[in-house]
Amino acid sequence: MGFSDDEIVHRLRGGGALVVDVSLAREAANGAQLIIRGDGHPTPLANRLKASIIKDYIEYHVPGILVAGFQ
Repeated sequence: MGFSDDEIVHRLRGGGALVVDVSLAREAANGAQLIIRGDGHPTPLANRLKASIIKDYIEYHVPGILVAGFQ
């Protein structure tokens, strides 16, 4: 028996972890190429989008933690 994604996120947040959804479901639905075909790894676009989501989350939820040059 396994756990659903929602159960895992709930447990992580319950333990105090910051959990950020970077699934990119909306971008995938719009036809963005997010996975390298035949390889399964994320494309550079997917990596940039995920990094942007994480950066925005940190700026909003943990302001002041980013150092100059990474903002």
